[in-house]
Amino acid sequence: MNYWSGTDASGTTSLWRGIRDCNIFLENITKVRDMDQYEKDRWSAEVKVLKAYFHYYLMRMYGPIPLVRENLPISTGVDDVQVAREPIDDCVDYIVQLLDEAAAEDALPVSIQDVTTELGRISKAIALALKAEVLVTAASPLFNGNPDYSNFVNKDNTQLFNPVYDPEKWERAAKASKEAIDFCHNASYKLYTYNLSSNPQNISPETYIKMSVRGSVTARGNPEMIWPNTRTTTGTLQREAQARLDAGIANASVVGKGMSPTLKMAEAFYTENGIPLEEDDAWDYAGRYSLRTAVAAEKNLIQTSYQTASLHFDREPRFYGSVAFDGSVWYGQGNFIEDSPWYVNAKLGQYAGGPPGGNRYSITGYWPKKLVNPASTYAANVAFVAVEYPWPIIRLADLYLLYAEALNEASGPGAEVYQYVNLVRERAGLK
Repeated sequence: MNYWSGTDASGTTSLWRGIRDCNIFLENITKVRDMDQYEKDRWSAEVKVLKAYFHYYLMRMYGPIPLVRENLPISTGVDDVQVAREPIDDCVDYIVQLLDEAAAEDALPVSIQDVTTELGRISKAIALALKAEVLVTAASPLFNGNPDYSNFVNKDNTQLFNPVYDPEKWERAAKASKEAIDFCHNASYKLYTYNLSSNPQNISPETYIKMSVRGSVTARGNPEMIWPNTRTTTGTLQREAQARLDAGIANASVVGKGMSPTLKMAEAFYTENGIPLEEDDAWDYAGRYSLRTAVAAEKNLIQTSYQTASLHFDREPRFYGSVAFDGSVWYGQGNFIEDSPWYVNAKLGQYAGGPPGGNRYSITGYWPKKLVNPASTYAANVAFVAVEYPWPIIRLADLYLLYAEALNEASGPGAEVYQYVNLVRERAGLK
């Protein structure tokens, strides 16, 4: 994805074009007639946040960047259009300045109330949350005292990465993160949990947690979602993440299977005791690739009497809610009866494994189930009908973890650090 020049085959648009459009807007909005001032103010604040986000996205991908505070006149000479990159610290300060201006003007709504017509528009909660993310990124080892880039300079020898570590960056990040959290709490944002009243079936605690994990990304009307991107095509994403669950579509192009989590990702999830695999003495790390047969007590997680890798047993709830594997239970997709769910049978020649010589299957044997809305369905086994959802750019859980990281780096592990980490762990069913 080439966001610098927008010249790759993916159809990506250059973010510099977006920044130019933002500047054109800000330069001309005051000239518009017959427009209420409050609306001009709101739109201007929204555009400042977008301008900040575009700069931040470029900085995150490419490091030090030129800052386009104003558009250059069309008559600008060749030498003057060759603008230089600016130091990372200057980039961060300018991005934060734009966000502070947008949030301080009181032109932005606290949160978006009319989700039918305005979902995805900028709110003050978004501006504050984005500021927190920017400052945590700037305080991280990549940008804060990184000696690997001490020789990264412009032609005039301007140093682009400050090689001196600054602990105050973490303090600034922690303060911004806490400010964003408090604001979001006052605006009624909260962590998503599955709404049991929406399901007429009685479900087990295991399935409840799995649905909470999946819904934290895919649920529409998610109270955790601070900034949703409504311009994304999550229908295509879901089709590429969905496993074949029925013999009737074993040879049809109903699911794309372009997305396959790696083994390393599957092993990154914890054991049922809430700790990394290699650190849990009660979990057989050495024998994780041996085969094991599921028993009835595991029926809500793995198909009873099915043989699969030991790696898939006795794992934390997030694993079962996020990843599908050979033998895993797949709840939803038109089947919400817990006693007879879909199963992922992914050995060669099975439904999800694909026919011998076929090419529409998971190359790793894993599927990103968390990205598929449980309400999406197969239509007569000839089409995948996706229930679209806005892509989460920033969630409340992100803010909790950003604050915990920044506070831990600023003042060390303490009760408040664990408090915010545990809020996320508890929602995910971690011990």
